[in-house]
Amino acid sequence: MKNQEIIKKENQKSFKLALEAANIGVWELNTSTWSLILSDNTFKFLGINKHSFKGDFQSFLNLIHPEDREEVKDTIDSTILNRRPFDTEFRVMYKKKLARWFRIRGDIGLVESEKDIRILGSIHDKTERKLAYDNLEERVQERTAELEEINWKLREEIKENRKMKKIIMDISEKERRKIGHDLHDGLSQQLGGILFMVQTLGERLDKKETKEIDDLDKIKKYLNNTLKYVRNLSKGLNLSFGETGLKFALQELTEQMQELYGLKVELNYNSRKDIKDEKISTNIFRIIQEALNNAVKHGNAKKATIDIRIENNLMVLRITDLGKGFPPNPNKRGMGLKIMGYRASQIDGSFRINKDNKEGTEVICEFPYR
Repeated sequence: MKNQEIIKKENQKSFKLALEAANIGVWELNTSTWSLILSDNTFKFLGINKHSFKGDFQSFLNLIHPEDREEVKDTIDSTILNRRPFDTEFRVMYKKKLARWFRIRGDIGLVESEKDIRILGSIHDKTERKLAYDNLEERVQERTAELEEINWKLREEIKENRKMKKIIMDISEKERRKIGHDLHDGLSQQLGGILFMVQTLGERLDKKETKEIDDLDKIKKYLNNTLKYVRNLSKGLNLSFGETGLKFALQELTEQMQELYGLKVELNYNSRKDIKDEKISTNIFRIIQEALNNAVKHGNAKKATIDIRIENNLMVLRITDLGKGFPPNPNKRGMGLKIMGYRASQIDGSFRINKDNKEGTEVICEFPYR
């Protein structure tokens, strides 16, 4: 019998040491009398005097922060009613200023009768962990707010950049048209007048059989070529699709590229419906024009193909040249590719360059078919 008592005391001592090492307190609630038994660790956690504690559940509730008190009481009542374990948290105020956080868990231990139920549980101080979590959460919230502000500023800058790009492109298009008008109405008219005067002079000199007539024929030939060149430039700068649509404008462009640069362009317009929307037509035309100019300027191409067709409800544009291909290290400051990409975005399209071609370069633009 004495040995059993010694073993029991040793077990209790070991259990107490284990609880202290784990920083855990235990408690037992008897619902028949609402008496509450607390372990030494629990008294220590809660900061109350073991001898002055009345030992009832209400005295325990009075220690809890007023904002958490009702929740703890409802949790205990629910455990008694539903016979289920619980796990909750509450605060205890110290000196009316410092609050400490506790985690309390419990379950039904013994049921003598409906009114005599024993609830066993544990309690431990989680203030440091709670504060560390709150501080981390606060830092996360602060950083999130900073990132959201940065993100908002970036979005606003992107919007502003898009607006500026559109304004610049609109101004650029207007300036192109203005220069085209000036070339057509000014320089072309002057060159035409000079050509007429040269022709008239040539007719007079021809009647007199003057030797200088050969030189005059050369001047007339140069003027004709110059006038043709200026008119072609004027057409390229001063876009106006009108009722003719994009297809007709591209046919003229292929002729101009042949006359101006010796680039033979094959046009495959495989859509039954022509694009007559001014905005779409203008952007597509300029993308093709830029791609062909690049083929001549950078690729030394002599042949190129424009292919327009419908694939999966998308209008697909491919400009392929047989030049020396895309440079391995393109000029990052060059505006041509950026402008083509921007123009594609203006019609809700995508733009890319296929660098895998063994020969030449392929520019691809896809946009919704309307």
